[in-house]
Amino acid sequence: MLEQSEEDTVTATIIIELMVDSNCIYSNPIITRASSKARNKSALDFADKYIAAANQCKRKCSVFHCKQEKKELPITFKVEDD
Repeated sequence: MLEQSEEDTVTATIIIELMVDSNCIYSNPIITRASSKARNKSALDFADKYIAAANQCKRKCSVFHCKQEKKELPITFKVEDD
């Protein structure tokens, strides 16, 4: 889904599927829904950065003992001009 804000900034929301391991670390993101295939590369790049930041925080905060599972996560990000 694409949206345009008041400042003419375009945002997109994607749904990614990822694995959560027993230490609560995210891995293997796959885009399951996106606004367009042309934007999948930038969406996956953003998802990778988001996951890296979340994992860094989890490691620093010692978050552990999660159920190993697949999870869907919606992510909204600013769409850069090509």
